[in-house]
Amino acid sequence: MKNLFQSRNYERLGSEGSEDDDTKTGENPGRARSNHPILGIVLTILNIGLLILHGALFAHASSSPKAARNQQLRDCSYFSPFFDRLEIPYATKQINASLANEDDSIWRKPPSADVDAAWDRVSKLGYHTVTSADVVALGKNPELTVRAPAHWGMGDDAHIVQLDVTHQIHCLNAIRKAMYPEYYPVRRVMKDVHPQHCLHVLLQNLMCDASVDVMTYNWMETQRNPFPDMSINKKCRDYEAVLKWHEEHLVPLTEKVYRPEGAREIHLTPKLRELLEAHEGDNPDDTVGDTGR
Repeated sequence: MKNLFQSRNYERLGSEGSEDDDTKTGENPGRARSNHPILGIVLTILNIGLLILHGALFAHASSSPKAARNQQLRDCSYFSPFFDRLEIPYATKQINASLANEDDSIWRKPPSADVDAAWDRVSKLGYHTVTSADVVALGKNPELTVRAPAHWGMGDDAHIVQLDVTHQIHCLNAIRKAMYPEYYPVRRVMKDVHPQHCLHVLLQNLMCDASVDVMTYNWMETQRNPFPDMSINKKCRDYEAVLKWHEEHLVPLTEKVYRPEGAREIHLTPKLRELLEAHEGDNPDDTVGDTGR
């Protein structure tokens, strides 16, 4: 009986799962159960470490001023070296488009010394400088663009440029003045060409921006038809920030730039040659930067 009991006991422990099977498979259930908690702790520590590392790398990338500066503008604009030189904030503004001059805006007033001063400030033209690499990024040839004179102290790799927005507002101001010929005597130099040029420039810029901001309609007192509410909200670049930087860094157009010997020239187109010859004796430079009466 004793032998029989021992035999059955041996068969129960070793049947279909003998020590040889455990050795072959390398499995030890008791040991595996004891290792799982340690493995979990190790993996948790590694995951926390990776999260901290990723967070640190993201914070470092986000804090880089060049990567973040004016990124929204870069994404929807052609190249401009000035994105790296000044901060241009966005702001939501309501356009004042009332038919009546409700807030007595100086921009809608008839000519006066104060009106001229306001327009002259926002449309003031002036030179800035960029590098040869900037010129190439602008899609132009630095062998043909004008370099700043040595006495400006800008170095050998300084090409003169102008802000597009000041030229656009300069053009708008020229059209405004054409509305008041009795106050602003018509200039002899290219008197018809300049307004036509300005209208074309402004039209192209408006179509380029192609605003799809939305105007609503109201029922207006005394009006039978729907009345447009043209005073819409827009997301605007801060022009005052641009203007302040412009005023602080510009070289005035009164600082004349003369052609050096051996400078490469671009050829006149036939139509431009015809236009200039028609105004022979006039100084075409008078049409550039002239915002006075």
